[in-house]
Amino acid sequence: MKYLPLILPCFFFASLNGQLNTAVLQTAGTRVLINSDGTWGQSSKPALSLNQGKVQVPLLNKLSVWVSGRSGAGTLMGSFSDVFSDSSNFLPGPLGLSGAVPADPLLHDKVFTVQESEVMSHRRDFRSKTYQLPSNLMEWPANGNQGFDPVLAPYADFDQNGKYNPAQGDYPYFSGNACAYTIANDFTGGNWKHGNTPGIEIQQLVRTFPASGQDDQMFLIRFTVHNRSLNGYKGMRLSVAADFSIGSNGDDYLTTDVVHNALIAYNGSDSDVFLGKSAPACALMFLNRPVGATIYFESGNDAVKGKPRRPQDFYNLARACWKTGKPLAYGNAGLDGNNVTRFVYSNGTDPDFSGTWNEWDAANFPGRRTGVISTDSFDLPAGESIVIEAAVSLLPGIGNKPDRCKPVLDFQQKLASYQLSSAGTKKPMPVDLFSLRGFWVDIHPPRTGAPVKLEFFRLNGSRIGTYCILNDSSFNLKNLPDLGIILLKATSEDYTSCKLINLTTN
Repeated sequence: MKYLPLILPCFFFASLNGQLNTAVLQTAGTRVLINSDGTWGQSSKPALSLNQGKVQVPLLNKLSVWVSGRSGAGTLMGSFSDVFSDSSNFLPGPLGLSGAVPADPLLHDKVFTVQESEVMSHRRDFRSKTYQLPSNLMEWPANGNQGFDPVLAPYADFDQNGKYNPAQGDYPYFSGNACAYTIANDFTGGNWKHGNTPGIEIQQLVRTFPASGQDDQMFLIRFTVHNRSLNGYKGMRLSVAADFSIGSNGDDYLTTDVVHNALIAYNGSDSDVFLGKSAPACALMFLNRPVGATIYFESGNDAVKGKPRRPQDFYNLARACWKTGKPLAYGNAGLDGNNVTRFVYSNGTDPDFSGTWNEWDAANFPGRRTGVISTDSFDLPAGESIVIEAAVSLLPGIGNKPDRCKPVLDFQQKLASYQLSSAGTKKPMPVDLFSLRGFWVDIHPPRTGAPVKLEFFRLNGSRIGTYCILNDSSFNLKNLPDLGIILLKATSEDYTSCKLINLTTN
């Protein structure tokens, strides 16, 4: 009977194969399709698409996450997902805290989505006798069962009892106007067993924010990577692999903006078949860690730059090496030469190379582009976790020359960084430190009479002012010298709350 936990996951997988739950998250005409194993997109449905009238035009076919490194003994460890199929090492559900025993994936085969409007209505009306609790708030996977992490998805513990109970005022905690949460693990190797899976649990929280147009649309991603095994790992990297399709997937280019930790796909021709001259670029960005490597690969069987198949192939690509183990070379297609680099088509942003290496100058033909962006290396001891913030962002159409990406990315990264709440906390998120009432900011300190510091910033990062609010009181935003969209950051002894506010409409 003691072997039952090791047998059951295989049975569960047979029930889940090809039937993963999905959900759509969208903002201003752009939508992402998220699967319950943490991947984006399916073979017949794009991961990221743009609404063009009644048609959804793809920008990204598939997005998958890789985790790779080595054990203390030097054994290659890794878990991967294929961007050209629905194959993955991951299944839905958390892992136990002692020895990586998996939960029943059937109970976690869901993408948990919540709208900000639902949370606001719940906070206002949950005491009302006529209030009906939405099912997605009730089903929010805040607490793990016995033997699992007691706090999974972040939530505000309104009644401060350490248990998620929305009927008593608790609610999912996130910044933005909507979110989607998944939790998955690699214990069984999923439907695509590749090598030694390290016993990793990945929680993914995707958030959207109000966007005024196509060019400021962004999806923020928080990857929380837990090592639930009894082994420590060295030189780990989290990689995001993306099969791009900017309208037509036969006319794209890639570039890396090393300064802004971004891999960007853009239209390589003067006019896209589906999007014309207005085709946007699509950027994958790391927000709280430097980029460690970028590279591309192809869907064919080329021995050097073809589709990765062995664990060693994935490991090499995550470190800017080809399948053969040869490092990426600066210049042309990155295959030949002695100038080793970690960033493909860096276009003058690589501090080690001042030249403008891009696909246009290399005279490459536009085509299908599949890229990988990886973090720098980190160690992950047994039982430890790491939080990695990332973003998928749309940028204005830049034609076949990527020179205009950098200033746009600079703004996008600053805007994204302001939205990051306290990353990596292991306890439930508190009730917000403030609420807005017209031009008034009402302060809600965690302890009666505790001071709360209010800081206000412009979108370019400059500070407008800092104020210390004593007792349970309010602050009038009309006292600020600036109008427009600003960031409000409130800090108490233990917690921080952030929100973008528009002083022209509040």
